[in-house]
Amino acid sequence: MPVLSGSVGLGGDNRKHDVAAVQAALMVANNPAGAPYWQGKINGQACVGLAGAIADFQADNDVIPTVIDQNPCAHLRMPR
Repeated sequence: MPVLSGSVGLGGDNRKHDVAAVQAALMVANNPAGAPYWQGKINGQACVGLAGAIADFQADNDVIPTVIDQNPCAHLRMPR
């Protein structure tokens, strides 16, 4: 399992290799309906869709996000 060198997601560091690792992990992790959390490309580019996949995975697996922000769009560093 790869070790991330920084955070990935809303307001994260979003280093290309870290984003790609998270995309790959979410592509093999299935949600309760049996579908992969991430169904996009593994390209190392963070986006709002990936942030949603991360949030869904966290919610379904009782993972508490490390950053809770009331206004995530204020510092969003990802293309929409």
